[in-house]
Amino acid sequence: MDANVLMTLLPQAPLFFAPDVIDLDPYGSAAVFIDSAIRFIANGGLLCVTCTDMANLCGNHPASTFAKYFSVSVKSTFCHEMAVRILLYSLDLNANRYKRYIVPLLSISVDFYIRVFVRVLTSAEEVKASISRKSYVSVCSICNRFDLFPIANRLRPGVHHATQGPVGHSYCDICRGTTKLAGPVWNASLYDPEFVDLCLEQLKERGQNLATYDRVNGMLNVIKEELVDCPFFYHLDEMFSLVKSPMPKSLLIFSALSRLGYRFSYTHFKKNAFKTDAPAKSDV
Repeated sequence: MDANVLMTLLPQAPLFFAPDVIDLDPYGSAAVFIDSAIRFIANGGLLCVTCTDMANLCGNHPASTFAKYFSVSVKSTFCHEMAVRILLYSLDLNANRYKRYIVPLLSISVDFYIRVFVRVLTSAEEVKASISRKSYVSVCSICNRFDLFPIANRLRPGVHHATQGPVGHSYCDICRGTTKLAGPVWNASLYDPEFVDLCLEQLKERGQNLATYDRVNGMLNVIKEELVDCPFFYHLDEMFSLVKSPMPKSLLIFSALSRLGYRFSYTHFKKNAFKTDAPAKSDV
């Protein structure tokens, strides 16, 4: 039986209890199952979603991405993180229709797929607030400089105002390359630090015999240190290739950022990449 049919018919059965956990792990996109899963799962339940259609989510087929996720991706050095944020945006958008919203617990990009773990909760007030957690993204086609433009800004609890559009962003003010508009995407945290700590604790207690223990442990530790409030990242190799300069040791770059008062962290999305709250011009 088709999963969507099952999730539609089961609530009509006697003695039905909404499931606390649903795992969507199809071949390709999970988009066609998202709406049913959001409606089917219990309040506070854990929804796990895997997508392997990375060609769509990484900007190769914008029209297909929009048809499935109601968002547009563009090719960039951080396309895998954008893929995760597009999926989270789509999950939250579907949830909002039913006065529900999502709270990401863990979001990862591994090999050829992305996987997210979110809680699905019900709250009309939080649904209203979710508009501030969605943004459009302007991306430079040459240097990958990015700017986020929230769909709306929160003025006070329950009151939001449409944000100013990306006027004057047709060209990058760093390299003068043309910019492209992507999104909307999820602009908030990709994980819950307490949940990641719990995963690490359980991994050490019960996962010592796993063949992939070292890889999972390493990835979770990197995710634990990632800046939660800094969407997207910069890639060191590409930055210094752009300015035709040898790449210094990353420690020197991070020390300079620290002395200037900025935060930074590595990211699991790409090797030799880092997140920071420094302005783009300070990075380049």
